[in-house]
Amino acid sequence: FPVTILHSFGNIIEGQIARHEFKFTNEGTEPLMLDNVSASCGCTTPKWPRETIAPGQSSVIVAEYNSQGRPGTFTKNIFVKSNGGEVTLTISGNVVKEPEKPKSPIIIYR
Repeated sequence: FPVTILHSFGNIIEGQIARHEFKFTNEGTEPLMLDNVSASCGCTTPKWPRETIAPGQSSVIVAEYNSQGRPGTFTKNIFVKSNGGEVTLTISGNVVKEPEKPKSPIIIYR
């Protein structure tokens, strides 16, 4: 059955790229090959190793979420299919607008 691994960013400022590395180790006896890694939407970009991961070797899958123009809470999934099974990586958080900086007073000299 599929496994789900979660990561919460908490609050992030709108416009930031939220990035998390999901680290993993091949604990099997056969080489591990990630066949397909896909995101649930275009605002989330996964990056993963294309080479085979030998038994005992570690690697990472990077999840990046583009928060530009997306205020509010989010939950996004990355679906990982490999010869070792299926895993869903879930990222979540809350995008908040950056606090406005105080406006400088305007002084007019006459």
